[in-house]
This record gives sequence, C-alpha cells and structure tokens, in this order.
Amino acid sequence: MKYRIKSERTLSIMKKAIFIRIFTVLIVGLIICSTISAYTLSRNEEKHTEQDMIKMLHIIDESISMEDPNAEAERLAKSAEDIRITVIQLDGTVIGDSHANPWEMENHKDRKEFKEALENGIGLSKRESETLGAYQLYVAFQSDKGVIMRLSSNIDGVLLNMLKLMPATLIAIFIALVISLIIAAKFSVSLTKPLADIEQELIEVKNAREPVQSNIKYPELAEITTRINLLAKDIKKSAQKLTNEREKLDYIINNMEEGIILIDKKQEVMLINESAKDLLHITGEDTRVNLIKLVQNLKLLDACSDAVEKGKSSLFDIVGDDKTVSVHITPVKNEFISEHEAGAIIVLANVTADRTAVQMRQEFFSNASHELKTPITSIYGFAELLEQGLVTDEEKRKEYISRIKQESERITNLINDILMISQLEQKKTEPERKEVDLTETAREIASAIEPQAAQNRISIALSENPVSYYANPQQMRELLCNLMENAVKYNRPGGKVDVTLTQTPTQVMIQVKDNGIGIPLEAQPRIFERFYRVDKGRSKKVGGTGLGLAIVKHIVNNYNGKIELTSAEGIGSRFKIILPVSPR
Repeated sequence: MKYRIKSERTLSIMKKAIFIRIFTVLIVGLIICSTISAYTLSRNEEKHTEQDMIKMLHIIDESISMEDPNAEAERLAKSAEDIRITVIQLDGTVIGDSHANPWEMENHKDRKEFKEALENGIGLSKRESETLGAYQLYVAFQSDKGVIMRLSSNIDGVLLNMLKLMPATLIAIFIALVISLIIAAKFSVSLTKPLADIEQELIEVKNAREPVQSNIKYPELAEITTRINLLAKDIKKSAQKLTNEREKLDYIINNMEEGIILIDKKQEVMLINESAKDLLHITGEDTRVNLIKLVQNLKLLDACSDAVEKGKSSLFDIVGDDKTVSVHITPVKNEFISEHEAGAIIVLANVTADRTAVQMRQEFFSNASHELKTPITSIYGFAELLEQGLVTDEEKRKEYISRIKQESERITNLINDILMISQLEQKKTEPERKEVDLTETAREIASAIEPQAAQNRISIALSENPVSYYANPQQMRELLCNLMENAVKYNRPGGKVDVTLTQTPTQVMIQVKDNGIGIPLEAQPRIFERFYRVDKGRSKKVGGTGLGLAIVKHIVNNYNGKIELTSAEGIGSRFKIILPVSPR
C-alpha cells in the first residue's frame, strides 16, 4: 500500500511536469512563430514596397521630362496612390516635388538616401518626413538625366495593417491556448500510462512472495526503442547522403558558366544559379518570385509563356550593350517534375565572343576582298592597255609595267600579311621556338630598309645591347619589321628612328620611336584594327596593307605581352612592347 501511494504520487508529479513542459513548449513555440510571422510579414511587405518603388523609379525616369520637373512630378504622382515624387539636383537642390513647393524645401544633400544614390546609384532610408509629418520610406535613384529621382511612401500603413489583424490574431492565440491545454493533458496521460503500468507490475513482482506471471502490456518497448534507434541511424545516414548530393548538385549548378533558370506553370522561379543572375543583370537575394519581377526582356517573357502554355521551345539571342546572351527555353516534361509544377527550363550562355568572331571574320573577308580588288583592277587595266597596243610611248610602257610590278608586289605583301594574321588567329599548331638574337634581327631589318630611309634622309639608330628572346624567329622578325618600316614610312624628311632593346631576368622590352607625323588622338584606339588606316592616301602611296599593326598586336598577345602607344601629331610616335620571359 505504501508503494502504491508513493507510485501514484510520483506519477502525479511526473504527469504535472510533463503537462507543464508540453504546454510551455507549445506556448513558447506559438509565441515564437507569431513573432517570426509578424516580423517576416512586416519585412516582406517593406521589401516588396522597396522593390516596387525601385521599378517605379526606372519607369518615371524614362517618362519624366526635365523641362518642368515639378509639374511632371505632380502629373506622375496622380497615377500612383500614396507615392511622393521628388526631383533633386546633384548639389541637393530640390527642383520638383509632387506634394510640396520645391522652392520652400531645404537642401537635400545631407539626406541618407541622396548620399547613397550619389555614391552607389540607389539609396534607401526610413524616417519621419519633415514636410508630411509621417513615417516614410525613401528610395532614391541617380538618373542619366543628371538628377536624383526620389520616391517616398508612407510605411505607417504596414503597421496599421498589422494592428487591424490584432483582434483576429488574439482570437487565434486564445484558441491555440485551449488546444494546447487539451493536447498537453492528453500527451501527459498517454506518456505516463505505460510507465505507470510498468511500475505497478514491478511493484507487484517485488511484493510477491512467489514468482508471478508478468502482466506487462508493453514488453515490446525495449525492442521498439532499439529499432527506432537503428532506424534513426539509417535515416541520419540517408539524410546526410541526400544533403551531400544536394550540396554537390548546388555546387555544380552554381559554378556552371551557363545560366540555369527553372520555372513552374505560374512562371514562379524555382531555381536560378549565379551565372543566370549575372547574364541577366539580376540583383538581390529574393529570387523565388515570378519571373516577370526579375526579367524585363519582353522577348524572353513571351517565349517562357509559349513554353509553359503551348509546350513550345525557343532559341534566340539577347543583344545588350556589353554582351550577347543565347537563350534556349525548353518545356519541362512531367517525368522530371510533378504535374502541378511542370513549367520550363531556361538555359543562358554568353556568346559574345562567338558572335564577335563571326562579325570580325565577315569584316575581314570584306576588307580583304576590297584591298585585293583595287590592285587587281589596276593590273588588269594596265595589262589591257599594253596588250591592245594602245601605249606607243616607250616611257609610258615602262611606267605601266612598273605600276604592274608595284601592284603585284602589293598583292603579294597583302596575301602574305593575310596568311600571317590567319595563322596567328587560328593557332592550330604551336610555331617552333628557339633563341632569337633580337639585336641582330633589328640590325638586318635596318640594313634592308636603309635605301628607303635614305630617300628621305631618315636616320636609324639601334641600341647595341645584346638582347635575345626564346620565340619563333619569323614572328619576331615580322614584329620588328612592321614597327621599323612604319617608323620610316610615316616619318618626315630628315627624321630619325630610334630602336631600343633592353632585357631583364623577367622581361624583354622593345621600343621603336620616331619624330614623324604622329597619330591623331581620336585614331589611336583603332590603329591595331585590321585594314584600319589613319591616312588612306598616304598608306597607299607608301605601300601599306593595313595589317601590319594588327599582326604586331596578335604576336604580342600570343606571347602574353603588352603594347603601349604614345603619339602626338607633328611630334612623332613611340611603340613600347613588353614581352615576359617564360620558362622553356
């Protein structure tokens, strides 16, 4: 009897303890969930307001006229409730406001959102408005029109909406409390009853003088516990395996060069990797939204609608200012994803280099055809005159034959340059490299062009420093020859050409300087383009092909070097090439 009373008292205490703990956990969980939900709701509302205001700023920036910014601000504000539009000059002066007289407003240069927009392009802040006397959310945007566009919205409405929900929330909490009490009571009974039965059986066995048959109703508890533990271990292993596989998949997807976007039937974004964000200029962490909120390209959005609604695949390019993106949209079949989520997968790839290469090839062939056509036409014309015997004067005959030889030489030089630049671009085979005496090579080239230089009294000065470089001899000769010939061709009578070669343990420097006609500043960024000539008339007169500097640039790039140009009209030009010494 003593043991029974003690047992009942113990179980009663245990039941109360279990009840209190369960009830406390439920209440705490309820409070935490309510708090998190309220905060999340408020923050999401505020975040969506920020995003909407940023998008609205871009729309306003495109439509607003700067002739009368104040009137424009008032006009645009009429189409959006509870939105205030302010136009601010870069010095902080307000020149337009939809809700106040801008001339009575103080300078805004110290406003937080103004300073952030000036520095980063976008600025955000929250404070009480001195003009309106209400707590406002401010979003500022630096426009290409030379002003700061600012929107403000009353965010007291978010708090009011939360307060409006308080009665319903209190009722829900009260109901949850009642349910928690019932659940806690039932759980405390259900948890203590098996223990009570086991304990009572133990007491009876202990008090019995003779062995009694056990009436324990829960002999499986130990085995079940063991099995649960084993199952828990298996589940933990499986979960860890799934986690590892998911992390591996996430790593692969997020490190792909191609962009990947997965959308459902409603065009809600289910997955998007970093490459896709970069290619489409998507910013922000919250990307689990409708695609239309992330992407502004109408062609892409229309193609996604066709994929989701009609099961139609699409392949097209998005051409931007800085890159060209290939877009491939494919409907997702039900075997890959559940039917209610079946949508489309968008694969993005940066094809800027490919498209640029195609365009450059087209331009190259077009320019090459044009450059070849001119001398061929001249040769054909002179040859036809000579063939028909229309030229009887011996001096004219010699002149025409000389012209034919000149144009033939021009064609030969052009073809050789075309072949050279083609080999440099294709890189099908690595050219043979060996130790090249650059000083001796420069000396040979100077000797070859000396007659041409002498015609205009141009002197060529070479540094005597012994410099060698591990490279392809033909490429080094082509590099030096183009630079030195240009320095002579585009010099002036009595000019000078200085060729300096220096060497360190890590690099070789080649410098070709002249005091000739120089290169106009506006032409300098283009001189390394194929077939580009600063002075077309002079280039043809001196026999240039328009490919020399392009060849030089390619050779320098092949050796991971760099080339610098310093030039001024009437003063001269200096080409400085730095080639790194690589291990052999």
